[in-house]
Amino acid sequence: MDERAHDARSFQNSAASNWTVLLIGGVSGTGKSTVAKAIARRHDADWLQVDDLRLALQWSDVRLTGEYATEALHFFERTPEVWRLPAERLRDAMIAVGEAMTEAVAIVVGNHVVQ
Repeated sequence: MDERAHDARSFQNSAASNWTVLLIGGVSGTGKSTVAKAIARRHDADWLQVDDLRLALQWSDVRLTGEYATEALHFFERTPEVWRLPAERLRDAMIAVGEAMTEAVAIVVGNHVVQ
């Protein structure tokens, strides 16, 4: 069994599986989607990639609340040679994108939480 499948199985068998919404984060290529799909199948749950939500917000040209939220959302697509920037600047930009999307993610999560 590969490490990703083992991680998903460990989560599924743990007491922590009493959850309503589960957010999985990490850098590209670490297996987030693989683990999310396995967990969703096991628990008959929906899953959503936040990147899909980010792209929907970008392509719809909505104006987000917050002074710099819309600018942050488009930073990576509008900055030439973005990956040549210092690591600290990229980190700050990624954090800004996350902060810009907080309200939208909260709405999606809230839609899946039964109160």
